[in-house]
Amino acid sequence: NVLTTHECDWAAALQTSRTGGRSIDTLSTGLGCGLGLKTQAHLEMGQARLPNSGTAKFLRAQGKTELLARTASAPGLALVYVVAGAQNPGASFKYSGSGLLLSLTQPLGGDWLAHANLGASRTQAAPSDTSTTVWAWALERPVGYGIDLSAEILGDDRSSAHPVAVGARWAATPTLSLNAALMTAQGTSRVNTATLGLKLKF
Repeated sequence: NVLTTHECDWAAALQTSRTGGRSIDTLSTGLGCGLGLKTQAHLEMGQARLPNSGTAKFLRAQGKTELLARTASAPGLALVYVVAGAQNPGASFKYSGSGLLLSLTQPLGGDWLAHANLGASRTQAAPSDTSTTVWAWALERPVGYGIDLSAEILGDDRSSAHPVAVGARWAATPTLSLNAALMTAQGTSRVNTATLGLKLKF
């Protein structure tokens, strides 16, 4: 579902990724608001502490437009679009990539929800740009006490490694939710990522 007009949320997250004895710690915060016409916009900024090379900063703008409203028995469909910029240590801020994807949510019965995303991303990195087809599948279910659990697998057409993630979200109050996730990806080396976050609606 998208935010309605005059409805906003603020989110913050702390993420740690570890591989080969090295770690990258990322802190981010963002604000999203409904714009009307079944569309919301979200602006996120953050910084990542890189091993032995200082701190990188990033800025990401994302929009979401609802194409089909989900009901208890019918799927919902949304178009998601994003553009991002980054500033690496010792460099100037510049465009780093963009993406466009379709996001489908299908009720399965018994409070289960299935999510499927399919789209394309373009990353600008020296010496050339890279275009990638991306996809994700997820299952989500409430388990009581305001807690939802989820499991997700992600992939793209450039890698045989498919990251797998599990997550939990707790609606602490009608306006405040807390979330946590663990993800692992096995490529040339294993990457383990842990994320803690919160979201406040107003």
